[in-house]
Amino acid sequence: MKLVVLVNNWVNKSKCLAEHGFSLHIEIDDNRYLFDVGQSDILLKNAQILDLDLSSIDSIFISHSHYDHTGGLLDVLKHQHKDTNVFVGQNFFKEKYKKVKSEFFYIGLPYKKEDYEKEGAIFHQVGSKLSINDNIVIYSNFKKLTTDSFVVKNMDGFEQDLFQDELAVCIKEKNEMVIVSGCSHCGIVQMVKTIIDEEQKDAAPFKTITVMGGFHLEKATDNEMQEVARQLKNIGIKCVGIAHCSGQSFLPFVKEQGLSYYMCNVGNKFTFLK
Repeated sequence: MKLVVLVNNWVNKSKCLAEHGFSLHIEIDDNRYLFDVGQSDILLKNAQILDLDLSSIDSIFISHSHYDHTGGLLDVLKHQHKDTNVFVGQNFFKEKYKKVKSEFFYIGLPYKKEDYEKEGAIFHQVGSKLSINDNIVIYSNFKKLTTDSFVVKNMDGFEQDLFQDELAVCIKEKNEMVIVSGCSHCGIVQMVKTIIDEEQKDAAPFKTITVMGGFHLEKATDNEMQEVARQLKNIGIKCVGIAHCSGQSFLPFVKEQGLSYYMCNVGNKFTFLK
């Protein structure tokens, strides 16, 4: 399995561009997928520089409908030679906002559902769990444990966003597993624990479990980051791929726990499960 970072907040590869967002190209068994699509057409530009053909993606997985994970979707769809399966969580098309003091700022999808469908998107809504094939399982419908400034619009105004649309992808082969999350608004520890518990119910323990992506820790305190790193280790994580809203400040706490790590700079390529 090969993973290539197409969009992230920081960049490594010469000529590639960074932006606030996330996108990961996944290749396994001659199938190619995208996990999130950043906030603009930057992923197409970066893909060209990295010599990745995005014209025949098998499926797209969208972690949630915030703009920095969906903004490049229309550009990717226009680039396809065929209709494309797009997997999303429940209530994906609800209008998302962020409350700052007494003002509400729209931070959701830049286009309507029908705009994407006109460009060949075939949307599939994921419940709690959906197996794509023997290697890939999508998990969603996590329980959000905290409240924050993220809200969704309803008929009466606004209500707390429970992030029912948030999903994570589990990629496994033999006794190894990689879990990819976009922003982890529902809490990275409980999301990962949910997946591990489910996957290990009827299987032998995995030798190596890697979690990578955004962990929503940019504004976390040192104590909070330390606790997240400690809990990830306790539930069996061996390696952490730090990206997007995890923040680079999380790295010292990962090191403190003795975990292996990757910095998911744009252009970085990772090979797992050889």
